[in-house]
Amino acid sequence: MFSPPSNFASSFFLLFFLFSISHGFDTHLHFYFHEIVSGPNKTSFIVAGPNLTSHEFGDIVVFDNALRVGPDPNSKLIGRAQGMSVLASLSDQSVLTPINFVFTEGEYKGSTLTLFGRVPASGTAERTVVGGTGQFRLARGYAISSVLPEPLTGKVWKLDDFESYPALLVMFICNHCPFVKHLKKDIVKLTKFYMGKGLAAVAISSNSTITHPQDGPEFMAKEAKLFNYPFPYLFDESQEVARAFGAVCTPEFFLFKKVISYGC
Repeated sequence: MFSPPSNFASSFFLLFFLFSISHGFDTHLHFYFHEIVSGPNKTSFIVAGPNLTSHEFGDIVVFDNALRVGPDPNSKLIGRAQGMSVLASLSDQSVLTPINFVFTEGEYKGSTLTLFGRVPASGTAERTVVGGTGQFRLARGYAISSVLPEPLTGKVWKLDDFESYPALLVMFICNHCPFVKHLKKDIVKLTKFYMGKGLAAVAISSNSTITHPQDGPEFMAKEAKLFNYPFPYLFDESQEVARAFGAVCTPEFFLFKKVISYGC
């Protein structure tokens, strides 16, 4: 996401492949764990530790994250991932996590699964299923999880990322708008030309995926790849960025020139 300084949100997804044995039956589950680590809607908080503003050894984080059927933040909600993580490694950012998957919709509604294990600082994590309730009573098994980047570039952007450029072009566009479709190739051509001269450019889609599902992150990523966008194409899920800029239609363009002031 992209937004004005000190008002941006960061999120990531965990893709879970889970194998569980309960009452003699094998169950294979596949879902996404959505965690928002900053911004007004954050779902995880540092509640104890040496420094409550950065991750250090001894930190304890409590979270209540959405479980969804896909990586899109508007995909179907099937439950919550509730638990904590303890930064228990002196050598890296690996954490120890007890976690409950609480299923609130679908086939396993009313049941829970409990995991426990270590999550390395990077790469794939394997954790143990130590129990559950409802349909997963006395469950045993394992879970494989991987951190997925945001659907576009894997990066969370903020205005500070463009600080070194003499000018910044902010474009509010989307996939479905006929005016954007008509101008798309020219937008790419012009921005590529001026980016070569030092301009920074960013495109933002703030449309609701409920009313316009074709404007969702997965389709945005395909669009950016298809037209070879030379600029980041970002998803403003909360529409806070559009409101901050006063953007009300697509396409809409905002060009900013860097101003340097000198004081005595």
